[in-house]
Amino acid sequence: MTSDKEQNTEAKLESLATLAYDTIHWLERHRQECLFVGPQLLDPSPISKLEMTAQLYFPELKDKVFRISSAEVKYREWVIRSQKEIQETGPISETLIDDYSQIYQELHKSVFAVAEAAGDLIRGFNRQNNPKHSEKPHFLK
Repeated sequence: MTSDKEQNTEAKLESLATLAYDTIHWLERHRQECLFVGPQLLDPSPISKLEMTAQLYFPELKDKVFRISSAEVKYREWVIRSQKEIQETGPISETLIDDYSQIYQELHKSVFAVAEAAGDLIRGFNRQNNPKHSEKPHFLK
């Protein structure tokens, strides 16, 4: 029988993993908009919620969360530079598109690293509390 604290921890871990995947989905959707419509930040990113959840409940992920924060700053700076370039000269330059690929990959990898870490924590938590329940959660399969 698991305690309320254990259930809360497991729920927070699942929430963290879900937020990471929501962020990856948001990032992919935003990537499509940037490349085919033009760079915009229309809807809020789930990154802030992901960072806050990780920082509040899982300090062991501090370094991974810092990488997300750093990569997000670069991503937002790219969006601003691109918007400015479009206003001043028209289409986005090849240089900015190349920059985007690198910035996007860095942000994607940092978010995915948190998702993997959350999955590892969930599996470890499950093994500790129920040795028979050591397979991946449904959203990581």
